[in-house]
Amino acid sequence: SELADKLTKILSPGRKIPPTHVEEGPGEFPDTQASNRKADELLHWRPAVDLDEGLRMFVDWFKTATEVVGEAR
Repeated sequence: SELADKLTKILSPGRKIPPTHVEEGPGEFPDTQASNRKADELLHWRPAVDLDEGLRMFVDWFKTATEVVGEAR
């Protein structure tokens, strides 16, 4: 998937890691088509960062958060 490819590029630059596909759990949707269009039309809202930058920011935050939790144990 596009999201898995983007995360792989951030977490393991230069490597091609094939995703492992698993069946959806109860209540999960097999596919979504998320869009910010309505938020833009109704609220004039646009994301402050694009998906790639947001994923990089999340990965950085997650690495820091898990280090802090590990140190607290």
